[in-house]
Amino acid sequence: METFLKILFTPVRLFFRTLVWFYDRFGSPGVAVTRAPERQAAVDAETKTWILYHFQSCPFCVRVRHQVTKLGLKIEMRDVLRNKEFEKELKDGTGLYQVPCLQIPSLDGPGQWMFESGDINEFLSQQFSK
Repeated sequence: METFLKILFTPVRLFFRTLVWFYDRFGSPGVAVTRAPERQAAVDAETKTWILYHFQSCPFCVRVRHQVTKLGLKIEMRDVLRNKEFEKELKDGTGLYQVPCLQIPSLDGPGQWMFESGDINEFLSQQFSK
């Protein structure tokens, strides 16, 4: 039965993965935020050590990547499906295998790990929409 279900749902998964890929490539993240060069430099410095753990075919990750693009942020992207070391970092840091996950390191500790695309997007918007 398990093999039958796997065979049955493989084309469905492939179809949705393709839809997500097209949306990621050709969907518009919206009107980009523009900042003065000094402000952009400050934003770049603040987000320099931030990391987004994601994978390409996740629609929730696409939402966050579009928000990052829209806000003009330079956040390192780590694809946990393509690099097992990134997957290990995510599991070791959070105890979970869940994406998207935004890591905001701290100088005095492990920092903050943020899950849920809506929460991440709201946080980024509040911090950097201006």
